[in-house]
Amino acid sequence: MPPYKLLVGFELRVSGTLAKLLTSQETARGTPTLMVLTFTNVGTERFPGGRVRKLAIYQAGPMAGMSKEAALDENESSIGALAPDESSKPISVPVALEWDGLARVELQIAAVDGQQIEHHQRRAFSTGNTWHAFFYSVVRENLQTVELLDRIAKTLERAEK
Repeated sequence: MPPYKLLVGFELRVSGTLAKLLTSQETARGTPTLMVLTFTNVGTERFPGGRVRKLAIYQAGPMAGMSKEAALDENESSIGALAPDESSKPISVPVALEWDGLARVELQIAAVDGQQIEHHQRRAFSTGNTWHAFFYSVVRENLQTVELLDRIAKTLERAEK
């Protein structure tokens, strides 16, 4: 039987005032962030369900060395059965990185029946039995400086009127 094919959706959600300065692929060092994962069955066979068995974040680039593994309990990491082209409910994982710069997130999914899974970043691009993506952890103090400068500019604009 051919492997199941799951497309992994990934975005970062930062709350608070810094959120407006970040994209869905960025966080800020030390800032509580939700990593939101969704899974879409892009194969022709029904996916029987499974769970995220590994979720890790690694520091990437020339300063690589730090890593963080998410501890997911059975309920947080489960993916229900999916018909072809059906998507799962989002799985939200809280993270806060201790470093600035490039980061790589990696995950593996195990099907309940033990069959192999192809992880996809796009429908036509498989990453094999492990999915990964890159995102950026911005220097928090730089964002706070930009935010402060924006408030000063708005105050000056109001004073001129």
